[in-house]
Amino acid sequence: MENKVIILGVNHQSTLGFVRCFGEAGIKPICIIYGSKEGLVFSSKYPSVKHYEETAEQCLNYIITHYSGLSPKPFLFGSNDTSASVINENYNKLKKYFLTESAKDTEGEVVRLMNKWQIYNMAEQYGLNVAKTLLLEKGNAIPSDIEFPVFVKSMRTIDGGKVDEEICRNHEELTTFMQQCHSPQIMIQKFIDKKLEFNYYGYCSKGVHIPYENHRPRSIAGALSGYHVFVPANNNNLYRKVKSMMEATGYNGLFTAEFLVDKNGKYWFMEINFRHDGATYLLMPGINLPMEYCKTVLGFSHGEPKIKSKKIIGIREQTDYNQSVKKGNMSITKWLKDFITADSRILVNLHDFGPCWYIIKRKLLTSCANES
Repeated sequence: MENKVIILGVNHQSTLGFVRCFGEAGIKPICIIYGSKEGLVFSSKYPSVKHYEETAEQCLNYIITHYSGLSPKPFLFGSNDTSASVINENYNKLKKYFLTESAKDTEGEVVRLMNKWQIYNMAEQYGLNVAKTLLLEKGNAIPSDIEFPVFVKSMRTIDGGKVDEEICRNHEELTTFMQQCHSPQIMIQKFIDKKLEFNYYGYCSKGVHIPYENHRPRSIAGALSGYHVFVPANNNNLYRKVKSMMEATGYNGLFTAEFLVDKNGKYWFMEINFRHDGATYLLMPGINLPMEYCKTVLGFSHGEPKIKSKKIIGIREQTDYNQSVKKGNMSITKWLKDFITADSRILVNLHDFGPCWYIIKRKLLTSCANES
């Protein structure tokens, strides 16, 4: 592939995984990062360019100034909701010079789809189960007839992110949360007592392609699991509903569709990530999803991508260790066995050890500072 790849994002694991997907395919991406000058991405060996700006908007201006004249057009990706939103809000200008993710070839349409209230309504239209949800403006009175517990979150991730996600078990907890939350609009949703998390991993270009589904059996209430089991997607009724919904969005890009499975085995729709997902890199033993998307956009690939039929076990080491060992749910011996036998890991990589060494050094410095 002659086209360069530009990634706008932050110095965290999700962006690192994105960088490694391209780096291991022989393409060293240009990384324009905001938020922190130090971190995992800048510790990796794969970026051909490592540049920092203070905000996502400044990053985009830098990209336009320095890379809008490249030929052939480079791919431009946002690795989180904020960067993906900034790119889509400037789509009309960017599409002349870059290949970017979009929806219906319309500026701002991806941002509109990122609104959870909008995507919930769409999911219901396509027959997906959506938990009873109330939209509440910050500062407004809380209705007295809410059934607790509830799960609360921002209507748009870019407004509050994970900080504005919490389980509230009574009216008092919800009142306190609403006073402290960052987002102007909060979604109050019936709490799903989950048995596991379930995701579809795919991309849209010349059709909707969903090669793998993802099961996360080590689920903890209010938190995302760090233990991933990927298997080829089962062409069942749920799969077909998601595929039809994605077709209707007119989306072009990488995506994940997220569900919770309750104790009775019922699937509840949670959201669509209209961008690269942080766990996509864990799929590398089976498929390089970002590269498959790029090849399809360029016309190098047609039809469904070839995948390996075997089950893939992937681990987000820090998350899974904290949830499994530190919380007393698993012995360190059992966890080490799972870590060693896993097919993929989000951080530890002997071919790109810089990010892991960065974490080790940071922990050592923190430990020394605490002792002193």
